[in-house]
Amino acid sequence: MSKGRVARWDDGVWDDIRKSGKRVEGISIAPSGSVHFVGDVYFETARQKLTRHRIDFATDSLMAVHALSDTDVYISGYGPKVAHFDGAGIEILDSGMANDESSYIGAICGRANDIYAGGECGVAHYDGETWRQLATPDYACLNAATTLADGRVAFAGVSGDGALLLVGDADSGLEVIELGDIAIDEELQGVAITERGDFLVTTGHTLLRAVGGEVEIELECEKADLYAVASNRAGEVVAATAAGLFWLEDGEWIPGD
Repeated sequence: MSKGRVARWDDGVWDDIRKSGKRVEGISIAPSGSVHFVGDVYFETARQKLTRHRIDFATDSLMAVHALSDTDVYISGYGPKVAHFDGAGIEILDSGMANDESSYIGAICGRANDIYAGGECGVAHYDGETWRQLATPDYACLNAATTLADGRVAFAGVSGDGALLLVGDADSGLEVIELGDIAIDEELQGVAITERGDFLVTTGHTLLRAVGGEVEIELECEKADLYAVASNRAGEVVAATAAGLFWLEDGEWIPGD
C-alpha cells in the first residue's frame, strides 16, 4: 500500500477510504463499521464522509485510537496524554501518568468507563472520572493492547526482563504471562486473542501463539517484521508486516495484498 493509504476489505476487494496522506500510526473500527485512525497530529474518522480533527499533544505524534462507538473514541500519544472524541469535539484528558513530554501512550483499550492506556510509563486505568496507575514490572513499555471477552485486557511490550505480556484488570491487577522457553530477542509489537482464548503476539519476524502456559511459533516471515495482529468475533485473524498482510484460513497462513 502507498504511504498513508487507508483501505477497507469489502467482499474480496480493497475499498480506499484515504488514498494517501500522513503516516497512520493507529486504527480502530467502531461497532457501526466506521473507521477511525490517527497519525501525526490528526485524528480522522470515516463515516458518511472523511473528517479530520487536529489534536495538539506535547509533540506532533498521535499513537493509538480505540473506538467504542462513533461518539465514544479515545486517542493517545505523546505527553503522555489521552483525548476523547464525543462525535462532535475533542477533550484532552489527564492520563494519570508521569508528566514527561518525551514519553508516549502507544496502546489503549477497554470498555465504556473502563479504559486502559499503556506505553512508556506503564499502564493506567480510567473509570470515566479519574485515572489510576496500575502496578507493572520495572521499565515496562507497552506497544499494543486488546480487550478480552470477559472485560480483562492484555498488553504486549517489553520490560527490564525482556518481552512482556500482561493480562488482567484494574480490580485484580495485571499478571505477567510467561512465554515459555522460546527465546525472544525483541520486544512484543502486537497482541490479539483468538475465539478459543489463545493469545497471538508478534515479535521481530515471528508470530507466537500462547496456549495454556505453552508457547509455539505460529508464523515466521523472512522478508519483513511482523507488527500488528488482529482478530474478530467471527474468528478471522490477520497479521500485518511492512510488506503486506497474512490471513489465517483453515489453520494456514496465506499471504495477501
